[in-house]
Amino acid sequence: MLSLQSFGQLRDTAGLSAGKLKKISINAERYGDYYTALNYYSAYAAKKQNTAEVQYKLGSLYEKNRDYKNAAETYMKAYGLDEKNPQALYDHIRMVKMTGDIEKARVEYKSFEDNIRKMGYHNNWKRILRTEIASCDTALALIADSLPVKITNLGPEINGPHQDFAPIPISDSEFVFGSLRENEIKYFSVDSTTTRRHLYISNRDEQGWSPAQHWDVPFNNTDYQVVNGSFNRDGDLFICTRCQENWKREMTCKLWSVKKENGDWQSAQLLPEEINGEGLIVTQPAMAYDQRKERDVLYFSSNSPDGKGGMDIFYTYFDTRKNAWSRPRNLGRRINGEGDEITPFFNQKEKKLYFSSSSYSGMGGIDIYSSRGELSRFGKPINMGYPINSTVDDFYFVLNDDRESGFLVSNRAGGYQMMNETCCDDIYEFKIDDVVHIDMEGFVMRVDEEDYAKGEGDKLSSKAFNTNFLDDVQVDLYLIEEDQEVLMERFKTSGDGTFKVNFESEKQYKVVLSKEGFFSNNIDVDTRGISESETIHQNIGLSEISGRSIVMGNINYEFDSAELTSESRYEIDKGILNILRENPGIVVEISSHTDNRGELKYNTDLSQRRAENVIKYLTERGIASDRLQAKGYGESNPIAPNTNSDGSDNPEGRAENRRTEFKILENRKTLSDEDDENEE
Repeated sequence: MLSLQSFGQLRDTAGLSAGKLKKISINAERYGDYYTALNYYSAYAAKKQNTAEVQYKLGSLYEKNRDYKNAAETYMKAYGLDEKNPQALYDHIRMVKMTGDIEKARVEYKSFEDNIRKMGYHNNWKRILRTEIASCDTALALIADSLPVKITNLGPEINGPHQDFAPIPISDSEFVFGSLRENEIKYFSVDSTTTRRHLYISNRDEQGWSPAQHWDVPFNNTDYQVVNGSFNRDGDLFICTRCQENWKREMTCKLWSVKKENGDWQSAQLLPEEINGEGLIVTQPAMAYDQRKERDVLYFSSNSPDGKGGMDIFYTYFDTRKNAWSRPRNLGRRINGEGDEITPFFNQKEKKLYFSSSSYSGMGGIDIYSSRGELSRFGKPINMGYPINSTVDDFYFVLNDDRESGFLVSNRAGGYQMMNETCCDDIYEFKIDDVVHIDMEGFVMRVDEEDYAKGEGDKLSSKAFNTNFLDDVQVDLYLIEEDQEVLMERFKTSGDGTFKVNFESEKQYKVVLSKEGFFSNNIDVDTRGISESETIHQNIGLSEISGRSIVMGNINYEFDSAELTSESRYEIDKGILNILRENPGIVVEISSHTDNRGELKYNTDLSQRRAENVIKYLTERGIASDRLQAKGYGESNPIAPNTNSDGSDNPEGRAENRRTEFKILENRKTLSDEDDENEE
């Protein structure tokens, strides 16, 4: 899984002494060749089988070879020889769970807990066992609530008897993956040449996946083990992991970048020391794109000493101003626990990080989790459920853009195995049934300020779009989750003003459309309760900011009073309040006007109090007071005559003059527009 084992030719064990067998086993294990270590230690154990220490060590080697059945039996033998060692009993039960017998494991964990005092074990075991019992309950619940997912082994054209891993889609019908292409078991020898893992490529047609071929690119050569990688969104940058043994025969892995120029992949360049470190395993790159800052982001797994546990997930971004990768940052305790966090994959459409972890209570070995967010801001990890996860190790999860299919890697039973039924990693394809696809599509057009101020910018037909459409409008799609707004997608409308966005079911979204010199417009979308795929047709209007005063319709007051009526509050909510919320940078003047009845000073004071009451209501609704200015003009700025030409009263004109208006004074740059590095 994470180890890159060395292989050579097996020596005959029959003529070797117990000491020699043990020494070879220890050396093989040190070099990461657990197959060889197990073979020699099994021969050693046959000579020393009646000691608990030997049986426990043998059990640990079975576990490292992921032979869970033999590991469970051997750990139990060790416990039977020394019941003062509760660790052997605990490891036996862990292996029982890994074989898939979760209910039996739960019973044995509970029995262990009930007998802690009787057996004289330390009370710390109670906390550990309760965690394991809860993990069994979680696994049983996940199985009971299994997902409608079909999982299929990719077959012998892709999967061999050793390790196949790290699927990297190129298109719907082509992918690259890592593999150790050996058809027989090989073992450790001190003078052997390491069998190398490389990247292979396969294409799919109507008959299925073609036989894997070595990926013929310059950086996938025999100088290194090339084990995984990731493309950027444009497909012209590939970050890969290349591994080598050092003089101690310890495997070290580093990240390299490769650019495609004029259709050809160039030579690989080692990423900076700040990322790769010295003597570390830095691996499993996952490229993403920061749409706010328009830059590449790289997630990866490393055993850096700056981590929280074993292997942790870090991220770095490419600083276009400095033309360099930034200092890596740990994703933090929301993602990284005390165990291993590995094989990150970032789905750009969903803004989700998929990764595998041994830190959380789950199905069994290493489980696949998802977490919404980006950079260092992620939500609580969610177990991907059964049968995506099994009771063994599941990792390298990749979701295709259709959100219905993808790949994962697992050593679950039923694969193409050589040593035992769960020894080795195979690549699987999955298909999720009944995925609900919800789309919104429409046009963006220019509307009058008065219509926009009335909240009618999204009540449009497409009849006038031949002349009034707006291109180059920025469309931001936000998911509202855990009281946070997560930017899911950002793009510009096409030349004919069309846009299209995709939603997940059972979610809440906000679509924000903006253009320089125009008011923004927001559309709230709630997909909760939508159980079938559908397309929502929605046209949206934007109004140009002219700087002139705009009448706020139907804003009325109690007679001879500054108090707003309930109808006026409703009009404010759907009009100016929405405008201020959707355009957080604008500063407005709220002005009130009267007709010419009454004293000039009285009318001026009344209009000032009315304007101030509108501002008071807006601040109560959450608008910052420094964005609002009140001005009472009284009768000084009529827009219609108060009397007719013959001197008679003009009720219609007076009604027009009794009005409330707003005017844009300033359009500030907001925090979300600024290049603020601290937001990460």
